[in-house]
Amino acid sequence: MDANTSADVVAEVSAAALRDHGWSKDQIEVGSTQALDLAGCRFFRVSNRARAGQQPADYAVLPDGSLVSGTQAGGASGAEAVLRSCGQNAPAEWWAQVVSRFASVGGVMVDENAPSAIRRIRKSGASSYAPTLQPDGNAKVLTFYSNDYERSTTYRVTATLDAAGKLSVDKTVLSAKAEAAH
Repeated sequence: MDANTSADVVAEVSAAALRDHGWSKDQIEVGSTQALDLAGCRFFRVSNRARAGQQPADYAVLPDGSLVSGTQAGGASGAEAVLRSCGQNAPAEWWAQVVSRFASVGGVMVDENAPSAIRRIRKSGASSYAPTLQPDGNAKVLTFYSNDYERSTTYRVTATLDAAGKLSVDKTVLSAKAEAAH
């Protein structure tokens, strides 16, 4: 991808969204998600103005100029590419945002703006909803909560990036009974 200018990058992201979703060019809006930009990775969210209730599409441009989609085939491959390229020294919250957006976990990362999810998390016996990132040998293990508002379901997500750069993601529906045993 030619990432010489911001206009070039936005055009590439726009073209990818049109190709990936079949949306009309006059209906899409590309926005930068600068709060996630880190270590040469740039993030974008594309929405369709004609479909207000539809989930936006997430894209990242890696330092080498390649474009990663949150909807690409291969499960966790988009998140793998982003984490390998830019996640070396990133905090747990950044990792959780990347996994939420690029590994199809369902919903969005729980933060202070999700009181119903926080209540479910606390009711399950967990004391904190904040993401954690821990080393496990040569791997890194991320644990966080994701909330699917449409289904009123909260998930406990564990994502492990092994030494070879392979990401595995497990999610379980949060229930007071299952979490109390942990």
